[in-house]
Parts: sequence; C-alpha cells; structure tokens
Amino acid sequence: MIYAYPYIFIFLLVFSLSFIEQDNSKTLKKDAKIIARFSLALLLFLFLGLRGLIGMDWVFYKANYDRIPEYFSISEFKQIRHTLSYEGGWNYFTIICRYIGLDYISFQTVNWIIDFIFLYLIAKRYQQKNILLFFTIFLVLQGYTFSLIILRNSKVIYLFILSLRYIKEKKILKYELLCIIGFFFHKSIIICMPLYFILVRQYNKKFILALFIVGLGIFILQISYLKMLIMASIKILPETPITRMVSAYMHSDHFGGSFGLTIGALERIATFIIFYRFQDLLIGENNENIVEWNCYLIFIFLNLYFNELYIVIERLPNYFIFTYWIFYPKLFRKMDKPTKLFAYICLIVYGTLRVYITVDDRYYKYENVLTGISTPKERVKNYGY
Repeated sequence: MIYAYPYIFIFLLVFSLSFIEQDNSKTLKKDAKIIARFSLALLLFLFLGLRGLIGMDWVFYKANYDRIPEYFSISEFKQIRHTLSYEGGWNYFTIICRYIGLDYISFQTVNWIIDFIFLYLIAKRYQQKNILLFFTIFLVLQGYTFSLIILRNSKVIYLFILSLRYIKEKKILKYELLCIIGFFFHKSIIICMPLYFILVRQYNKKFILALFIVGLGIFILQISYLKMLIMASIKILPETPITRMVSAYMHSDHFGGSFGLTIGALERIATFIIFYRFQDLLIGENNENIVEWNCYLIFIFLNLYFNELYIVIERLPNYFIFTYWIFYPKLFRKMDKPTKLFAYICLIVYGTLRVYITVDDRYYKYENVLTGISTPKERVKNYGY
C-alpha cells in the first residue's frame, strides 16, 4: 500500500476541504470558500502539475516528444509533424510546447493546467456550490488515471462534456464541431458524434429497469455472446488491417478478457439502484439534466453488456463516468444529516479502497519536481525492466 499513500492523502485532503463549501451557516464568510477553492487549485497543481514520471504511458509520450528537435524554425513544423505518432492536433500541440522551450516535465505541467481549467469549467457548470466535492469524487473515479495516464484522451473527454450543452440547445453544428476538434486529439470521440440524436430523449423507466436486469444477468452469469458475433462477422468480411487487429484483440487474454464480480462492479450495481430511485431528482423538474442522465445509462449498460470485452470497458465508459462527479454531489445536497454522515463514511472507505486499487503499483511511485525526480533510465530500471 506504500505507493498509494500520497494519492490517498491528497484525496482525503480535498475531501476535508469540501466541508468548507458545504457549510451553509451564515457565519461562514464567502472568503473562506474562495480560499478553499484556491487551496484546491494550488494543492492539485503541486501534486499533479509538478509530478515526475509516473505510470507507464509517459514512456511513449516522452519518446514522441523527444523526436522533436530542441531548436527548429517555424517552417519545419510540417516536416516534424510527419515524424510523430499521434493525431494531428496533439502533434501540433506538442510541437508548439517544444518550440517555446519546454522540456517533457514542463510539458506535463502545461497539460495539467489545461486539464484543471477544463475540469473547473465543468464543475462550475454543474456544481457551483459543491466544486470541491466534485473534485473529491473526480479523484476517486478515474481522476488519477485521467491526469497521469491518458493525457490525450482526457482532454477530448472534457471537451465532450462541455459540448453537451449544445445538444440541449439543439445546436447540432456546434456540438459536432467540438467533436471534430476532439477527433484531432483522440479518434475515440467518433463514438460520441451520433449521440446527438440519442441523448436528448427521455426513456421509459420500466424499459430502463428491464435493460438493467437483463444486463445484470448477462454480467453475473458471464454469458459470452459478443466475441462469437464479432468473430463470425470477421470471417465473412475480407481480410484487412482492421479485421486483423480486431481478431488479435479477440484472441488476447488481456484485451479480450472480462471482469468478474469485483468491488467496482458491486459499487456500480449499488449506484444504479440509488440513481434509479432518485432519477427524477437527478434529471430535474425541467429535464435540465436529461442528457447527463442518458450518459449515465450508457455508462452502466456498457459495463454490463460489454463486460466480456476488456478493450471496450477500459476505454469507452471513460466518456460517461463524469455523471458520478455531478450526480453524487447533487444527491449529497438533498440528504439529511444522518444520511449524509453515512454517505461520507462510504465515500471515505470506498474512495480510499478505489484509489489504492488504482495506484498501488511501482509504476505509480510518486515523485515531485520540488523534492527531486528520477531520470527516465532510473525510472524504467525501477520498474524492473
């Protein structure tokens, strides 16, 4: 558990700060809440913005970054871009950072600043009175993964969340435009483009419950049906690089594997029961959160119906897990004191356990610029390679 200690400490510290925001007493000055939010920004900047080389993905991102010469002219932009591995938008972003003289560690810092701005905008939109609780739940549910590992994907996810307002406003061009911008940073956002026509509808409660019960049965009984359908389709289609890649995923013990009845699965089942019970409250009197509610439904049904495909579960639900960050704080505001106390205890226990499971690994050994960090060679050597 030693590797997880710093991450758990930060989670508990942000959780403690959230009580300042939730105090509705008249004696609490507005300045105290401002100071709490500033403390949050500073704390996360110091911890995540000034981190060392953490996780495994930095190996690939840094290798890509190091392909860019330290000194080059603007006329070389296009030529350099063709030597890089990722989407065009991300490549231009990295080239610009390199052009202004940033090393890779500073590049990570810039990434976190951008991420925090995105997250704060999302929090302000949904949780004006519970921003710190929003960040508390964010850290527990994929926050560390988003901030440390999936640097490209996370920005696209935040862009998608911010684009949801245009579905509500029926501005399809603006919504699709933001998705297209995101596509130049991570191609996975293509799955969100047709959602404009799905997310705005309100679905029958009994239909939702029936889908959940069927999906739960498939999940618990570990019924495998997708692999069979996919492999049958591949046999019919002509052989291409895409069909070969999909076939390789299906035969992979890792990417083609499934999850069993884990603590996370039990949490998702419990959360569905809670959210379903308070569906009307979460959606709002004027259906102002119907789009977000449908995002949550996609999240839970992906986890139930696609459980046998790890490659799907590992990536696609990340676009919709934000619904936890906004719905749980909304429920917290409506709880009486005994219920809220019980919810806080659950959050501390589950949050600590979840963070531990996520980062208790030598890859996540924490290092900070202010206290000294390992060189890339030292870091990889510590991984046992």
